[in-house]
Amino acid sequence: MLRNIPIKIKTIGTAVLFIGIFSYGLWGCSGAPDTARQPLEKVNLGLSWIHQAQFSGEYYADQYGIYEKEGIDITLVPAQIDRDPLQDLIDGKLDFVIAQPDTLAKARTTGAQIKAIAATYRIHPLVFCSLPESNIKKPQDFIGKTVGVAYSEEIILRAMLKQMDIDADLVNITERGYNFDDLLSGKLDAQGAWITDEVQTAQRQGIAFQWISPVDYKVTFYADVITTTEDRIQNNPELVERFLRATLEGWQKAIEDPEENSRLALLYAEDLSPLHEQDVLDSSLPLIHTGVDHIGWMKTADWEEMYKVLIEVGTVNDTISSEDLYTMEFLNKIYND
Repeated sequence: MLRNIPIKIKTIGTAVLFIGIFSYGLWGCSGAPDTARQPLEKVNLGLSWIHQAQFSGEYYADQYGIYEKEGIDITLVPAQIDRDPLQDLIDGKLDFVIAQPDTLAKARTTGAQIKAIAATYRIHPLVFCSLPESNIKKPQDFIGKTVGVAYSEEIILRAMLKQMDIDADLVNITERGYNFDDLLSGKLDAQGAWITDEVQTAQRQGIAFQWISPVDYKVTFYADVITTTEDRIQNNPELVERFLRATLEGWQKAIEDPEENSRLALLYAEDLSPLHEQDVLDSSLPLIHTGVDHIGWMKTADWEEMYKVLIEVGTVNDTISSEDLYTMEFLNKIYND
């Protein structure tokens, strides 16, 4: 059964949207066990950003009762600018969070007992955009240019420059805003952006960009890693497994019909654009479901490389092992049992 549907659902789309969601709801209930008589365990999941189709898997698992099937009453908590969801996990205010590898590693190396249990984006959505007239087509073209970054984007930029034997001091790296105004005005020559979000918005506005993708230069970084505490992993592994199983199933179902399921985001924030949310999910699919391994799967070599990069750029120290940052325990149980 669909959960948490606002009364205003009829105002966010056409009748087709409502009928489609309703029919999916009937299908979703038909094979699910009856958990109505069983007490559900309350779980708070902190998102890494505001509500949007970036979290379609979690939305699907919520709206179609997959979390309920696993005995979970889920609350999805969007990120806020003035509050770090990872700190809320550490402080016990959240049970799980969707975090980024660099912030997870920084917290872990400073004493926080937390670990990733799965990776949503196994290819990072970050690209570095520029206007065609800038003639920036490869990392070497950043030399002497001003590149705008935000948060972990600088880490990935520096990693890419290092991979190409480029001295980062030859690039003017500065902070960027959350639009393309500085790039369009010429204040920036290039800037970071998620190809799943900001780039999609720009393209719908008719702005022509070219971009450089770090993954093309052998920079491996995950994004949106599902994270919880060591205490929960050790003392309530059954809950962790049930939560992750539901989340992964939600993602598997969400990607089967991205056009329809991208609109689930509108149930959480009514002012979203259905077309943009469809773009978000469509562009996310090859980064989530890469065609290699399973959805959410993580690799030892990838975590080793990420941790090495974080040490090299000075984000973290080397007081722990990369294996302290993640566990494959639950992915192995879910996919191999």
